[in-house]
Amino acid sequence: LKPPELEIDLAGLYAQIESLEDVFADIDLLSLRKRFLEMVRVVDRKNWGEVYERLLPYHRSREVLLELTRHGKGDVVERFVQRVHENYRNLRETFVWMVRYCHDDPWMEAVGITTEKQLLALVHLFDLTFRDIENRKEVSLNRKINKQIHAHLFRDGRLYAFLDTAEEESVGRLFALLADIGSLEAKILVDARQRVLSRFPDFRFYGDDSTGTEIVSSRKVLYCTNVMYEAKKAEYNHLQQVEVPQNSKEIEVARAYGDLKENAEYKAAMERQDSLNNRAAKLKTELEQARVVKPEDVNTEEVFFGTRVLLESTVGEAPITYTILGPWESEPEKNVISYQSPLGNRLLRHKIGEELNFVINEKRYQIRIASIEVGDFQ
Repeated sequence: LKPPELEIDLAGLYAQIESLEDVFADIDLLSLRKRFLEMVRVVDRKNWGEVYERLLPYHRSREVLLELTRHGKGDVVERFVQRVHENYRNLRETFVWMVRYCHDDPWMEAVGITTEKQLLALVHLFDLTFRDIENRKEVSLNRKINKQIHAHLFRDGRLYAFLDTAEEESVGRLFALLADIGSLEAKILVDARQRVLSRFPDFRFYGDDSTGTEIVSSRKVLYCTNVMYEAKKAEYNHLQQVEVPQNSKEIEVARAYGDLKENAEYKAAMERQDSLNNRAAKLKTELEQARVVKPEDVNTEEVFFGTRVLLESTVGEAPITYTILGPWESEPEKNVISYQSPLGNRLLRHKIGEELNFVINEKRYQIRIASIEVGDFQ
């Protein structure tokens, strides 16, 4: 299209379409997307900022945010940033982009999205992408997002910088969330513990009964159900007997192509080898630490692994029931939480009738243990 024709078409299109987002998302060329945005400003001088806000998830650009700010539309930017943060589970790509490239910008501070809040949400999303990959949900997209988060947190050192400078309470909240990621590389957790202990020698880690003087994984004993133990054992055996040998063949085939420096197949196969070895090592360690708990082993005198707990609010909120299991079984969306999680850990060892008052991730819990039963598990 010639520029005049493009202007006419876009103007008419913007006036008629019901879903601007759908049309914009279908435009593949970056140059056309930029031209589209330019025409939006021409067609709708009054509401172009709000239209930009709608389209930003499909055209992630810090320059657009700066342009909005320069034209006195900082409120649009702040609204967009707030919406993305509040809906980071659904706007994953946009949220990760925002944290990676805009984390120090003034609009983050303006809406109260502190570094701690950014990292807590990012670590939680890191865990969610691991879970979705394991459950075969949008695997390619979640792998991409997972790698971006990994690079930002660990390769770029964002998480380590926070652990090295933040207050002890903030460090505790972030580390507890990090330690609850079932698929996290053990070395990362060990490195994080070392940093925490170098600053706070008496720091108490969630789910760790030690004094914290040993620099080892916090999963010395990993309580689990028999079903998940057998599933993890089968996964480990499949890795060792099927996936690792298959990968070795892929490496040999790729090596035969020659010129290893420019050999994309070889590089991909070697990356997969590293991934498989890390998974296998982690599973092996966890299986060695695993201790199976059966329903008949559960003591309902206090909250522990395998119990279903009814919590009543002491300030008039609705009651809620949680089943306390382990990191392998954790499904927070179904109110199944790990005993290693911040909330699960705070509930441990408490008995019926006890009242608790504590804060986790800026949320205050004022609750009473109303009942303790054996949970539904095998």
